Amino acid sequence: MEGERTRIVTPASIQERSEFGGDGAEGAAPSPAPTPSRHPSRWRTLMATKRGKAKLGGTVCCFSCGACAIGCSFFLAWLITASINFYIIHHAVVDSTKSFGYTDWVSNHYPGYPLRTECYTLFNLSNADEFVAQGALPIVDEVGPYCYQIMSDLLDVDWTDDGDRVTFNEYTRYWYMPSRTNGSQDDVIININPAYSGVVVSAFGERTLSLAFMGPSNLGNIHFMKTQFLWDVVANNTPPAIAQQSNLCVADLEHTFNLTRPDAQAMFCKEWASAAAPPTNNSVWEYMLSHSETSSASCLLLFDPSMPLSLASTAAASTSFWSDLVNVCSGQCVETPSGQMRCPGDQPPFVYPTYPAPPTCNLLLSNLSAAMNMSTQQASAVVQWLGGEFLNPLVREPLKEQFGVDDFEDLAYVQWGARRGVSLTSLADIYPGVFPIPPEYIKATDQVAPLNVTQCKKLLDGAMGINNMTHLPYFAEALAEAVASNQSTPLHPWGVDATEAEAVSVFWALGDESFSQQRLKDNIFPAGGGLITSRTVEEIMFYAYDPLLLYANPSDVNACIVCNFTSPDHCREKQLPSVYNTGKKNISLVAWTEQFEMSEYVYGYPEPYRVRGTNEIGQYEPFTQDDDDHHFPTFDNDYMRVLDLVPHGDVTLKGIPSRNYAISNETWAPNPAFDQSIQGFTNMAGLHNGSQIFLSNPHMWLANQSYIDKVTGMLESDYLRDGNSVVIEPISGAVLSLYVGIQVNMYMPKEQLFGLFHPNVTHDVMVPLVIAVEETVLTDAQANLWKYTIGLSQSALPYLYWGLLALGAFAVVAGTGMGVLLGLDLTTVRPTHDMAGYDLIY
Repeated sequence: MEGERTRIVTPASIQERSEFGGDGAEGAAPSPAPTPSRHPSRWRTLMATKRGKAKLGGTVCCFSCGACAIGCSFFLAWLITASINFYIIHHAVVDSTKSFGYTDWVSNHYPGYPLRTECYTLFNLSNADEFVAQGALPIVDEVGPYCYQIMSDLLDVDWTDDGDRVTFNEYTRYWYMPSRTNGSQDDVIININPAYSGVVVSAFGERTLSLAFMGPSNLGNIHFMKTQFLWDVVANNTPPAIAQQSNLCVADLEHTFNLTRPDAQAMFCKEWASAAAPPTNNSVWEYMLSHSETSSASCLLLFDPSMPLSLASTAAASTSFWSDLVNVCSGQCVETPSGQMRCPGDQPPFVYPTYPAPPTCNLLLSNLSAAMNMSTQQASAVVQWLGGEFLNPLVREPLKEQFGVDDFEDLAYVQWGARRGVSLTSLADIYPGVFPIPPEYIKATDQVAPLNVTQCKKLLDGAMGINNMTHLPYFAEALAEAVASNQSTPLHPWGVDATEAEAVSVFWALGDESFSQQRLKDNIFPAGGGLITSRTVEEIMFYAYDPLLLYANPSDVNACIVCNFTSPDHCREKQLPSVYNTGKKNISLVAWTEQFEMSEYVYGYPEPYRVRGTNEIGQYEPFTQDDDDHHFPTFDNDYMRVLDLVPHGDVTLKGIPSRNYAISNETWAPNPAFDQSIQGFTNMAGLHNGSQIFLSNPHMWLANQSYIDKVTGMLESDYLRDGNSVVIEPISGAVLSLYVGIQVNMYMPKEQLFGLFHPNVTHDVMVPLVIAVEETVLTDAQANLWKYTIGLSQSALPYLYWGLLALGAFAVVAGTGMGVLLGLDLTTVRPTHDMAGYDLIY
């Protein structure tokens, strides 16, 4: 009722009313003011029961457990994921020697590391003669495979930028695996020589190559002049010097001891052969004591001008005999298996004129001892005296003074370039049949202006000397510019003016036709420097010495496939370090190539090509498991460009869920950026000194069919055998297996570049040379390690997460249910009056 107040009565007030009768008698103490109750009596009534307390406790417990389970599900998910990420990142990122993955990264051949192999199938050109001479299409046989274990160590590792970048040199070598090889490394393979093709293309044809090779040919001529010719000059000047010096000694004895001529000659022989000191103080004896212990009779024969093979004889047979004796028996020269003479200091091996090799020292000494009636020991002593004591002061020094040179070998340049040569006749006259034309510039071209020694040395052997075949184009260009501009000053740095340079070019053309072409055919092609070579597998793989490269590219004379490093120092000498990103600051850039052999660009394409992409050490960007279309850019050292690895579906390898990748087919598509115009082939000519190297898939898979049809004997392509596969575990980014093949082909261009020596060779054809297949797969132990770490964690994570989350949700639902029941009980509870201390509502 409006205005009516609810009266709250406590048990104490009821008792008071009953004692004093009514609401309070007069004189009684006033009742305290009623106060509102703070707790509903129903709740207190309910909580006074066991049932109520149990439901309340159950509700609180369910909500608490649910919250804890849900929290644990999120926390454990974060903790496991963070732990996996930590492990992966610290294994992939190698920023110090203490990194988790350092051991796997720095070397690949310790126990337990997966075997990395490369097998080579070589192509033998079985119709090489018909291919070269008749324009026949190539017929090949596949030989092998020859398998090798690839072992590598990283040298000179240096981290910079707080470990975000690393520089190192990869020391790689190949260990032969006969158990996996079909054949022997001694098998002989015949095929096209890529080095020769490169030199020809770089020279714009065989004719220009031959003209450039006039440099090494002329170098051989100069060396012939410095050796055989000067030895013969010395030998020709020796008899007069012997006669003059011996006569002076005999005259000194006649005068000093008042002897007759015969007695003085006898005394001379005794003193010359055995005296420990000169018999007089006269300087004529300074170089005339041989200590040979020869008899007087032998001495008289040695100094008799009329005696064949005597020291004083001027006959050609005698001077040639003594020239050989002095130079062969002094250890200066030896005969090679090819019958040519090689001497200490011959570096590089010179392209010699065809000249007979001298007899052996033993044979020469035997002939001398028989002719002069002396022992071979006495004959050897005579030779040592002549070459060691007599010739330098009494023959060579006078010749140097006569022609105004400081070095005796400079007389060769005097002979080559000056009209007042050492000999009054040309070498073509002295050595008939050896030189088709005079090998001296001044005589072959009949120019009025001789070249002095300084000019000759700068022109031929200077910093840009044209005896080096690679320098001839620069000389020709400078000459053309000088003629066009009527330049009168000397051409720099050759030291000759335009008129002299034109005369040299005439001599070069004459020499090319007269002996350069023939020396290529006689000396270079048979030794492995021609278009077709015959080499063992081991030579092709590692030691393919090419004599033409010795002159065309002296810094690298090997045409081998892998060119094995023999030591860490050999690696440092031949290969510069490279720079990579470790991924420390950006994990997506792990193992990213920043500089290849200390260069940010690859040169050899139409435009410089920027180095980038993951390198080939087996680690790619991790955490790509949620991107089914993720591509990996990879900088490949064979292709020298970035290859796009594209996904080809999910696979399971040794129980590990992975993703299969393959090189994009666009790699072999025509691309003007790489001067690449034939489908299926990548043009590598610019990176191989002009050699027309084209790479393809094994057996030309995916290549232009017209080029496949031109090759007989090559197996048909098959995707399973000739495709490529890189299996990557997407969470860690680790390579689990690798199977990548590559075929090296030699393209014979349409242009008539081989018209001089091989005018009928087949053109516009891809000749297969070798297939290389690299393969590796993780070990069972590595697979188990992944399964019990990353794999187990990844497998357990969803169960833990969803299990705890479900448990928490169930607990929350249960707590909610119990709370609802508790509420229902609260609405139905009835208050009682015997609950002392509790408020009642009425």
